[in-house]
Amino acid sequence: MTLKPKPILLHNITTSMNDKDQKNIISRSGYEKIVGEINDIKTNHLPETIEVLKDARAQWDLSENSDYHAAKEKIALLERRVVELEWMIENVEIVDDDSVTWSKWVIKYWSIVTVEIEDEKSFTFEIVWTWEVDVTTVPLKLSFESAVVSAVQDKKKWDVVVAKLPHGRKNVHILDVK
Repeated sequence: MTLKPKPILLHNITTSMNDKDQKNIISRSGYEKIVGEINDIKTNHLPETIEVLKDARAQWDLSENSDYHAAKEKIALLERRVVELEWMIENVEIVDDDSVTWSKWVIKYWSIVTVEIEDEKSFTFEIVWTWEVDVTTVPLKLSFESAVVSAVQDKKKWDVVVAKLPHGRKNVHILDVK
């Protein structure tokens, strides 16, 4: 009996490193954000850091040159980030709001949900992939890894669920789903 390798869990979507047919789903804005970060690193941050490295290299004793070592480390971090971002978008399916086929009443990826947490105010959030999370926007962009979103997943408008939050278990009332 041969055992199949376990799939790797990545941001709540099961994929296998050997399965090139498996697509990772991402929103158009999430894709554009990642591509923008790649371009920014390649056109701005890397060239600037390479210039710092050249200037530091011009100072003779590299063994005690902190600018040289910091620049080398920064270049390595930037290159690693580019590889990570390129891997994220290597095998994706971009999903626009118009192409979502599931019921608009059931909470899934890219749903915009308004909830009211017991003894607290109501708030609205959009469900996105982990790397698209942004709590500075309106609506908030939260992933299924958050306690509130995982509690309301696959639920419908007017459902009441219990979410395990950092400050205890709370009832969450789903007020609207778009």
